[in-house]
Amino acid sequence: MNREWGFWSEVKLDALERYLKRFTTASRSAQTVLYLDLFAGSILNVRRDQPNRTFEGSTVRALRTEPAFTHLRFFELESKAESLGNHLDQQFPGDERYRVIPGDCNASIAQSLSELRSEGLDWSPTFAFIDPDAFELSWTTLSSLASFKNSQARTKAEMLILLSHTSIPRLAGWDSAMGLDETLSLSTTTFYGTSVWRQIFNRRIQYGLSANDARGLYTDLFRHRLQYVLGYRQTLSIEMRNERGSPVYVLVFATDHDAGVRIMSSVFEQAREQSAEYRAEIADRRKRQQLDERGEIPLLDMTDPALQPQPIYFESTQTDDEPVLPDWLMSALDQE
Repeated sequence: MNREWGFWSEVKLDALERYLKRFTTASRSAQTVLYLDLFAGSILNVRRDQPNRTFEGSTVRALRTEPAFTHLRFFELESKAESLGNHLDQQFPGDERYRVIPGDCNASIAQSLSELRSEGLDWSPTFAFIDPDAFELSWTTLSSLASFKNSQARTKAEMLILLSHTSIPRLAGWDSAMGLDETLSLSTTTFYGTSVWRQIFNRRIQYGLSANDARGLYTDLFRHRLQYVLGYRQTLSIEMRNERGSPVYVLVFATDHDAGVRIMSSVFEQAREQSAEYRAEIADRRKRQQLDERGEIPLLDMTDPALQPQPIYFESTQTDDEPVLPDWLMSALDQE
């Protein structure tokens, strides 16, 4: 049974598809082009608001990208890897460009990258899509990806990473009665590669930092570490929101290439427009459903464009600014 997702997941994967086409087009002169998918998922997904509507997963989109990737690696847990491999074999019979790597990607990434280096692929233009459910990703995995390419290469592997900033309060491990549960918060620390994120959480609890400002700082801290710890020249982000305008997660893009900045900025803007259109569609469909359930016949023509819900742009992007951290957070980083 295919897993159900909100419309923002379809928007995310459409954005990925748009960028991959531009990425391989820009890499046409290279003999090899590499794609890594660290939480590969399934080949087909279902829209939660429309159970009869499906959309393809990242692996299928990557395999269908034209110009084509020459080498693709799909990482998935043991319990799901065999099913993913079987479905891909059925849909892409005889395609020898890809491999499904079973197990925890954090444990298998080093060996996989070593094998790719031994094949001489550490010069290849490389794109990594990193789409965990929450904080199943380790910072050491990002570090391995950032250092994958040959030291003489001009750019590092580009990365598009899902940051589940809305999950942090739930995983922070703080209970007003019981105090701090470090075990619960370990996954967040492992994701960031530092416990400094807790300074943001504490600021919210103790000094009334707003939820919105806290989410912004969680994102900026992650972007700051990608740039100043892993050495990426620039990071971009888009905060994805649901139909009510509530934040769901952030997509963070890391690159060393000016063309990557221009292209992903455009892709993120298209994602904002697509999200707004889907919200309007959902609002219209629910209005029609409510009228139908009440047995009411609309007095006006509901197909009239003037009566259609107007697109609402909730998504926010950071595409042309450096992540700036407040002094108190910079001080915590300096003390590590």
